[in-house]
Amino acid sequence: MAQRRPTQATRIPRAVKPADSVFERTLMLRIGRSQKVVHPALTGLSTEFRPQKKASEMVSELRVRNLTGTVLLNVPPSTESIVDVSDLKHKINGVAGFRITDGITEDRLLLFHGECVLQDDVKIKTLWPRGGGHVELQLYIRKTPEDDVKQEALILLKQYSVSKKDTRILDSLASMDLISCAQLQAVVEAIFTQALADPANSEAYANAAVRLRTRYPQFPSEVDKRPITFHRVLLNHCQNEFEKTPTRVLQDREREKLHALLKFIGNLFLQNMLAAKVVGQVLHDLIGIGSSEETPREQLVECACVYLQMIGDKLLNPEPGLQAPTQPLMHQFCDRLRDLKWAMPEEIQAQIQGIEAMLPHDDW
Repeated sequence: MAQRRPTQATRIPRAVKPADSVFERTLMLRIGRSQKVVHPALTGLSTEFRPQKKASEMVSELRVRNLTGTVLLNVPPSTESIVDVSDLKHKINGVAGFRITDGITEDRLLLFHGECVLQDDVKIKTLWPRGGGHVELQLYIRKTPEDDVKQEALILLKQYSVSKKDTRILDSLASMDLISCAQLQAVVEAIFTQALADPANSEAYANAAVRLRTRYPQFPSEVDKRPITFHRVLLNHCQNEFEKTPTRVLQDREREKLHALLKFIGNLFLQNMLAAKVVGQVLHDLIGIGSSEETPREQLVECACVYLQMIGDKLLNPEPGLQAPTQPLMHQFCDRLRDLKWAMPEEIQAQIQGIEAMLPHDDW
């Protein structure tokens, strides 16, 4: 008599634990795919993409198949939409980040297609099967000691922004035991991450940076003899973030990020964390300084107008004791905007007129 095949209820589960108890990443992905448990923090979540012009809306579902920080992501196909991996990470962060206890930031997210790590500039469209159907990506949340520092800093900064600047929260932030330059950089990255994600509270994050300026240890530099301080790391991060601005026409999210970055840099300048030459370099990179230079894109002129409206009063009325006067800087860039004025649309022309109105009447 043939042996009866075990039923679903009596079937013996296949062993997955390796003999030496060391799990390879490939095996962990296989285990993750075999699990059907939905993490309660992500139940019912969905993400809606902001496609390029004339592109249909895309919707993808996030489903957690295990509890080790690995997420399976199904992206439905669309012949009209092209989505960068960086856009996908941004949407995951925006939808799921605030629902998970320790938070998620885009730089902690790694996407895999099979065994291949996807770089941020990869187009999802190129991964869709030719025969149709969804593309399945594996999302992995990085975890390093620096990530732990950054996540703790992010949580405290969020609390600080809603607590009406409770200095006790900054004391907790300052008491973090930083043992390396990388961990100091992680704290600065957390401040920038939060300032760019929450521009409405940009002033609070700049205020936090001012108060933390002398609260952290210094670390020796491998490049020069100058010690690596919180202020030095902050300046370097300002430059690095601004240099990431694309040279092409900005998409909506990129434009919003640049506005948030300029607002934070402006608030740092207003609180004397940045020198006038730094904000001058920012304006130069946005719109140039001479009439012989090429006409910058309208988006950059608009950003420069918003930036000057924010810091113009401080440039025109500097505090006593500054090494160099800042009024000429304001006049220099106002002259540049006058040169560009009639090449701009009416909305930007009105912004330029508003900046001209900030100058004393004798300087018109």
